[in-house]
Amino acid sequence: MRKGKMVKDGSNNVPSLRPTSIWGQDRKFIYLTLNLTDAKYATVRIRPDSLFFKANGIGANGKHDYCLDFEFYKPLQPTGNTYKILGRTVEFKLLKDKVGEHWQQLCKDQPKPSWLKVDFDKFFVEDEEDEEETDNAKSEVDKVIPQLVDAEVQKLQQQVLGQIKVGYLVFYNLLQAVCFSIITGTILSRIIADPYDFHVGTYDITGSYMKFCQALAVLEVIHPLLGIVKSGVLTPAIQVFGRNMVLFMIISPQESIHGEKIVILLFLAWSLIEVIRYPQYALSVINYPIRIITWLRYTAWIPLYPVGFYLEGGMYMYKHMFKQRTKHLKNISGTSTSKKKS
Repeated sequence: MRKGKMVKDGSNNVPSLRPTSIWGQDRKFIYLTLNLTDAKYATVRIRPDSLFFKANGIGANGKHDYCLDFEFYKPLQPTGNTYKILGRTVEFKLLKDKVGEHWQQLCKDQPKPSWLKVDFDKFFVEDEEDEEETDNAKSEVDKVIPQLVDAEVQKLQQQVLGQIKVGYLVFYNLLQAVCFSIITGTILSRIIADPYDFHVGTYDITGSYMKFCQALAVLEVIHPLLGIVKSGVLTPAIQVFGRNMVLFMIISPQESIHGEKIVILLFLAWSLIEVIRYPQYALSVINYPIRIITWLRYTAWIPLYPVGFYLEGGMYMYKHMFKQRTKHLKNISGTSTSKKKS
């Protein structure tokens, strides 16, 4: 619980969104409760004849700026008026100008505004003539309770869906991080063990992991389309489909190049990028950044991306040269056959 702080604010721009509120009274005080969760940046001005309130929080319409600006039905004392910003509500305790005076309504020009209901538990009736009004007030309270319950249920549903989304994104990014770590560790260990022939047999170990990771990476194009992440579609689409063309259309179908150094070095360049990127994404999802990982995420790509582009270009060139070789070998073979027949 935290005490609100009075702030002078000359703004008269009142948003259309008003927090659902309930009010009551006893002989001495007016009680006003605003149903606004996690209210922040509150601006409050209480005057003997009016109330101004503005804050950002979660109300019946979700997380927005909410505002109230109205004149009181009767005046207040100039001092002794307080408010508290709690976890789910903002509560005002306002001192009447005349003790024992009964207020027929809260707002001067609005007898029954749509955003305001009666808090029957805090509603004092001065004499028997007001019993009928009290009954009406209780009926209004009975009506507003289901609305408040519905709002809480919707809020709970949003929280559950949010937790599911966070869990899924953490699992996805950690899975990719583990697979790319296996690829990176395998290639680096083989380079250390045999710097000259490290590429021999390495594709047989790392190829299936790389195919799995890149096939799974197609989800990164789907995530923004479904609203799971708040990012664009174009950037991941270019990266994912660009890599997949090289992997599935050039490298994978041609077994003769699986043992080439350029293929393994390309795998290493890709893996060194992703072994940093995916852990950083997982940490950002749970709002737990680690400075060194964040620094590496936005620094390591500077040398690694150009290397990756260079090696990918080399693969396209290799494919072109392989086609030319196959074409000329066929021509030579056809020429030799025709000479033998002659």
